[in-house]
Amino acid sequence: MELVNETKLNQTARKDTFYTAEELDLIYKMRNGLEETVTHEEVMKNLKRVLKLDEN
Repeated sequence: MELVNETKLNQTARKDTFYTAEELDLIYKMRNGLEETVTHEEVMKNLKRVLKLDEN
């Protein structure tokens, strides 16, 4: 039976991730309500206003 040191175990057990540390931090904050977010509808409304698409 081979013994594996803790460092080696952590390196092999750690999952590679597509996200950077900053992105993971932001995802955590958003999921836990720690970061202010807006709905898709609000984003589209603001985009139309900025692009002046809502003018007649």
